[in-house]
Amino acid sequence: MNRTVSNLVLGVALVAVVASCHEGETIGLPSWISGVTPSASLPCDNAVVDLSAAPGVDPWDVAGNPDLQIIGEVAALRADGWNQPAVSASHALDSEHPGDPAFLLAPKTPLFVRRGAAFELRIADGYRDRAAVRFGSSGPASALAVGPCDSEREWILFTGRFLLTEPECLTLEVVLQDGRIEPFRIGIGIPCS
Repeated sequence: MNRTVSNLVLGVALVAVVASCHEGETIGLPSWISGVTPSASLPCDNAVVDLSAAPGVDPWDVAGNPDLQIIGEVAALRADGWNQPAVSASHALDSEHPGDPAFLLAPKTPLFVRRGAAFELRIADGYRDRAAVRFGSSGPASALAVGPCDSEREWILFTGRFLLTEPECLTLEVVLQDGRIEPFRIGIGIPCS
């Protein structure tokens, strides 16, 4: 076997070994909830189309909304730990997880996504064993692939929930296409200090 073919075979073998290692890896998925996956995708057609608001208020004005924090110029979530109370969690169980006493379901929360943006919203290391995220029709996951979605508006709205074992100040990460990671803290049931 000549040297070029030998190197090619060795390279293919190394790629196969590395790929198989990643396939078997777990990232600390919550054992308290069935069906949590390492990652899921948020379908663009799950966006909220109509949004009612008080007269004179533009519900799509993300930059002008003091209750929202823009993260990495691509996403906006309810601000918490700065000037807003924590999102309250409840023991109200959804139909997918009846009778699971350790499961907390946070109330629905908005996720605004900038038109045309693509990013990953994920639970930060250190929290993945006790928290998950679910927006739109995505199943519960440790990470959520978002976009790009097209829209006539600058911001697109999705609703979803955080799932966790107990109230806490949760750290999320928005991973941008250039690899930068923008952390974001949100209190679920307790404020972030």
